Amino acid sequence: MATVSFMDSFLKPFVLARGLTTPTVVSFIGVLGGILAYGIVGLFVGPVVLAVAWDVANAWLHDSKSAAR
Repeated sequence: MATVSFMDSFLKPFVLARGLTTPTVVSFIGVLGGILAYGIVGLFVGPVVLAVAWDVANAWLHDSKSAAR
């Protein structure tokens, strides 16, 4: 049971990151942080929140770079 749980925690970021522009490392950190903060629910909420924050931060940075020109 522990092996399956570990594999699920390890493989889920790679599965979630397919087709996204968010790096896999960011999704993996979101999974770990979500599990530590919220338990099983954090397994799903953590990477989503971090991926959205990552995309918003990238959009904000790219917008400020184009406005500076």
